[in-house]
Amino acid sequence: MITVNGIQAIAAQYMREFPMDLPLPIMRMSLPKGGLFDIDDNWAPPLVQHRLGWEVDVKSVYIPQEHRSRLEEIVKAKGAQIIVCPGEYYHLDFTPQTPTQEAGPMCD
Repeated sequence: MITVNGIQAIAAQYMREFPMDLPLPIMRMSLPKGGLFDIDDNWAPPLVQHRLGWEVDVKSVYIPQEHRSRLEEIVKAKGAQIIVCPGEYYHLDFTPQTPTQEAGPMCD
């Protein structure tokens, strides 16, 4: 539920600040309790990072360029790691981090 609550909080904050923008386009999201999301009907993991219930991808192409840095700030303020991935999307990782743990979200 952390991932669901986190992305909802991010989306709500973003829409409060940019009410004329389109809603954040969610591309892929981990299953609530993790596990393999069989999107290709072959029970193979095409989404390596989307297996534990902590990750979500947001399509950035629909986010105005001038609002992207603010979205990145909102994501970080809500406790997620963020990486800009090829293919114009953000990979958000809500995995709980300890102060000494290196965060390492990856693009799938």
